[in-house]
Amino acid sequence: MRLSASGIHVVRGGRLVVSGVDLEAPEGSVVGLVGPNGSGKSSLLRALYRSMKPRSGIVKVDEVNVWDDHSPRSAARIIGVVGQEHSSDFSFSVREVVATGRTPHHSAFSRLGEIDRDIVSAALMRTGMQGFGSRLFAELSGGEKQRVMLARAIAQQPSVLVLDEPTNHLDIRAQLELMELVAELGTTTIVAIHELALAAAYCDYVCLLSGGVVVATGPTAEVLTEDLLSEVFGVQVHLGTHPLTGRPLLSFAPPLLHTKEAVS
Repeated sequence: MRLSASGIHVVRGGRLVVSGVDLEAPEGSVVGLVGPNGSGKSSLLRALYRSMKPRSGIVKVDEVNVWDDHSPRSAARIIGVVGQEHSSDFSFSVREVVATGRTPHHSAFSRLGEIDRDIVSAALMRTGMQGFGSRLFAELSGGEKQRVMLARAIAQQPSVLVLDEPTNHLDIRAQLELMELVAELGTTTIVAIHELALAAAYCDYVCLLSGGVVVATGPTAEVLTEDLLSEVFGVQVHLGTHPLTGRPLLSFAPPLLHTKEAVS
């Protein structure tokens, strides 16, 4: 399904943190939200998945208004979320954590059936966690926990996935493996991502935010340019091609580096 947002304004603590944002996520695409810290990425995501009601604006999934035409439960059936923070104190097994993804599809006191258990098993398989079902979530590594949270979102069988900084605190291998998983799902995905190199490599489209407003949005190659990134992030940027994958490769240098070299 396609997600669209128009004229989104979000206020937090009496301050406007997202101002007039328009966003399009075509069906099956991976759309990256990038920008400096405090640019409004997480606040915008919360408006998309019904966690923080925008002051104004419209969020739609296939022309159905997420805020006006869906209850929280029905919205959770179409939008799966992997947030920045999750408790490390879950005294649950991996399978039990993933099974909570089936909650939006059942009444409060109903039990999971055979179909639900099959869906949970398939989600574990898809994320490479099928051998971890009986392990305690709290005992997993950071990368393994993120895979479990992604599996939980997949078990919801959503039409849209929303991921908020999913690669934070992961080592480089775990980052790459997670983004490979996301790219291969084929689900419409909006991901706030701190690592610009990963956005360049894995996102079909990018929305570049600064100060709560959109600086540029469109196909990744048209947004993640040297000039735009230098302007927004205040660093020297070089855009090349990865010699192993052929994907875009970004590298960065401090803004004063060339000045220092010139002086010396």
